[in-house]
Parts: sequence; structure tokens; C-alpha cells
Amino acid sequence: MDILNSQEFYQLRAEAVGNANNLAADNLAIKQNVLTLFRVPGASTLTNAQADSATAALQTYDWQSEAFRQGILRTLAISASGGNDKTTFRLSGSTELQQAFVTKADFKRYGLKLDVNNKATEKLTFNTSINISSFFQNNPFATDGSFLGSPAFSAPAILPVNPIRNADGTYYGIPGASVASLIGTLNQNIIAVNEWRTGFTRTNQMVGNLSADYKLTNWLTFRAFTGLDYRLVQGKNVTDARTPDGFARKGLVQVQSNWNTNINAYTTLNVNKQFGTKNRVDGILGYEYRRENNESITASGDGFPTFEFTSLQNAANPVAIGEFKTGFKRSGVFGNVNYNYDSKYIFGFTARYDGSSRFGANNKFGTFYGAKVGWNIDREAFMQNSRVISQLRLRFGMGTTGNDQIGNFDALGLFGSGGVYNGSAGTAYTNLANPDLKWEKITTSNLGVDFGLFDNRINGAIEVYKKTTNDLLLSQPLQTNTGFANYTSNIGKLENKGIELTLGADIIRAKQSAGFNWNINFVFAYNKQE
Repeated sequence: MDILNSQEFYQLRAEAVGNANNLAADNLAIKQNVLTLFRVPGASTLTNAQADSATAALQTYDWQSEAFRQGILRTLAISASGGNDKTTFRLSGSTELQQAFVTKADFKRYGLKLDVNNKATEKLTFNTSINISSFFQNNPFATDGSFLGSPAFSAPAILPVNPIRNADGTYYGIPGASVASLIGTLNQNIIAVNEWRTGFTRTNQMVGNLSADYKLTNWLTFRAFTGLDYRLVQGKNVTDARTPDGFARKGLVQVQSNWNTNINAYTTLNVNKQFGTKNRVDGILGYEYRRENNESITASGDGFPTFEFTSLQNAANPVAIGEFKTGFKRSGVFGNVNYNYDSKYIFGFTARYDGSSRFGANNKFGTFYGAKVGWNIDREAFMQNSRVISQLRLRFGMGTTGNDQIGNFDALGLFGSGGVYNGSAGTAYTNLANPDLKWEKITTSNLGVDFGLFDNRINGAIEVYKKTTNDLLLSQPLQTNTGFANYTSNIGKLENKGIELTLGADIIRAKQSAGFNWNINFVFAYNKQE
């Protein structure tokens, strides 16, 4: 950013002080005042000529040139694929190294991916995919502590009269030195702070899955799938004892680790059967299971012997320690069947029976269903010769779904830490139990007509819908004299209903794919919510 030099800043400062005291900016008292602020030796005794000379001699320090550098991006990718009529594979690896234009914000990424498909027999096929990646992000000092923000923000805002280094090469304005801080609101030496403070976030992740397909008949297939998403995130931040934020506490070190494991598995029977020339049935019957665990540990300490010590075990004072663990499970069986007769009449039915560990002991499972019918009127014999109607379909559907998006332990009565009393740890009741907490159920129905006229040059749809949500999962407030502020319950109902209309037209339709097309579309929607 193009900022003021020291003489330009002096002029603005002199005008500001003069305005505040009803004096001209070139008044000797104003000159002495501003030069004293700028830490010019003996400024209060300077004459007019000496003050002007001292002002002209002010140096301008370019903080931005120290904070910024040229960024560099390096990438490398390599892949190989091959196989035979039984097995095929694809292997790829990549690296990415980013040297940011602001120091202490470098980024590294490494990745490896393998896909293998194996046709064991004419009926049995295996597929596997593994993706391993590692990310490393350096943290600029803005991530914790100082109000200055990142060097990208701070560098152009530090007053240009502030030196970056002393004559001997040491940093200017650091704690313990003759000059404790810089002039101005942003009064920390961000170059020193950014060099001395360190921090990183490292993520190691593996996403993989294995599936098998067995063709029982030419119309019935069994499929099994299991997948794993594992993620380990670790981080560390060191507030150096030489910086303003770390000087009084002799350094601060904070570390954290977080593990997340997500397992997903399902098995299905898939049906796709043609009866004669006009009847087709397809469907699926399956079971699925999901489990997610999340754990984390954090710790911090201060009071280090010297700034060279950055391992947490060297801290004289353990500041804080924390541990967190949560998780949930979900499982269910599901089925879907569709019948199509001569591409004219379509019927479908869906059912699910799902369980979630997030609900109370009395209502962990819920049943959900759906049904649909469709009639392609334009395929009827009496419509075949129509020169106006090119597409006409009538459809109706209704069904229910469930929602379990609440806290993992909202239904349980929980105890937590009650602080320390007389040197002993205490417990406290932290969450009210609700054994009757159950699935939020959403019921939706819609009736629609899709149409196309004159070879679909005019097309659109009209749809009427109603969506009702029963047993809303909400945090219900409680009187605080109960000892609790709220608890999760099923309360209330939400209803949406309305109509949607879409209409489109091809004003100009090109005869060739590269030709000129002009079409317009109109959408109208009305919704009422209660």
C-alpha cells in the first residue's frame, strides 16, 4: 500500500495537534511537541531552525518490505494406470508447496491415491479406493494473542518513523529494551513477533472404501460396501518470551490434538427385471450402519526457563488441560420398489426403519415411508397425433423423512465437572434427561403437471405442495431456578404449503448446435408458512 513517509506524517500530526490547541502547525511549541512524540533527542529545547532540520532528517522505515516477500508455488503430480482383463488400477501422487508472500504462512500438502478394480469371476467384482493425504500449515502470529492481526494488515499501519532494528541489528521496541514499544496504536514490532512466534496445524487423513458386487442372477445383484474416513489434526502455538504477549508470563505453549473416525457400511440387494416388453420392476433392499467418534486433547503452560525451550514439559506453570470425546451411531433397514408399465404408468414405494443413538431410550427408532405415481399421458394412443402437446405428465408423491440433527447426548442425563472444593474435584448435574426424545418427522406431498407444447418450444410445470414438520427438535428454555437454562425436546409443528409455476419458451431455436438460441424462463412461487 502507498503510505505516508515520515515527513508527510509529521505534517499531518502537527496540523492535528495545532488544531486541538488552536495554534498554527508551524508553531515552535507544536514542532517540539510532535518531535518529542517521535522520540527525537532534546526535542523540547530545539529552535525553529533546529526543529525543521530534525524534521527533514527523519528516516522513513518500510515495514511492508520487511513483512512481505515474493510468494512461490511448487507442484508435482505423477500418475500411472494399467491392468488386464481381470484387474485394473490407477495410482497417483502429488505434492504442493506454497511459500506465502507473508512469512509464517507456508503450506505443504502431500497426497497418494490408489484405485483398484478386480473382476474375480464372471459374477464377483471387487473395487477399492484409498486416498491418503497430509497437510501442514504454518500459522502466522495473528492466530492467537496480539490484537495487531497478521503482518499483511499491520505492516502498512505502523507509523513510518518507527525503526525496525537498532543500529546493532537487534529488533527495536521489544520488551526489556530501553525502548519498550513503538510509537502509535500498533505498537508491537510485528517483524520480531512474526519471526519469534511459531505455530502450525498438521492434518493427516485417510479416506478409503472397499466394495464387492456379486451377480446372483442377470437381474439380481448383491452389493456390500464399507468405508472409513479417519482424520488426525494436531497443532501447536508458541508465544515467545521475547514478545510483548509472552514477556510477562515467560513464554506460553499451547498444543492440541483431535481425532475423528467415521465408519460407514451397507449391504444391498438390487433388482432390475424386465417382464415381457412392457413391464419393468427395479428396486433395492438394504441395511446400513454409520458410526462417528470425535476425541480431542488440549494443554497449555507458561513460565519457561528461556525462549529456546518450547516443549510443554518444560513449563513451570500448567495453565490448562482439556479432554473431549463424543460420538454417535445410526443404523437402519430400507427398501424401494418401482414398477413401470409401457413407460406410461409409474408406481413407486419406499420404506425405512432407522435408529439413532441421539434419542431417548424409548424412541430410538422411527419408521418412514414414501409413495409416488406418475402418468405419462403423452404416450397414450389418443395423444400420438397431437400437433400441439408434445409432453404431458401427471405426477403425485408423498412421504416422510426423519431428522436427528441434535447434540449426541441431548437425551441423556449428564454429570460434569463441578469445580474444585477444598482441594477435591466436584461433580454437577449438567444435562436433564429426556428418555422420550424422538425423531423429528417431515411429511411432504406434492401434485404436479409437466407439459411441453409445439415440440417443447413452450414448456413448464405446475406443482402444488404441502410440507409438515411434526415433533420439532428444539431447545426449550427453562426457568433458571431449576438449575438449567434449557433442554432438548419435541415441541411444536411447522407447516409450509404453496404453489410453484415454471414456464419457458424457445423464441429462436437454432437448427445446428453452434447456432443462435434465444429462450426465456418465468418462475412464480407462493408459499405460506405457519
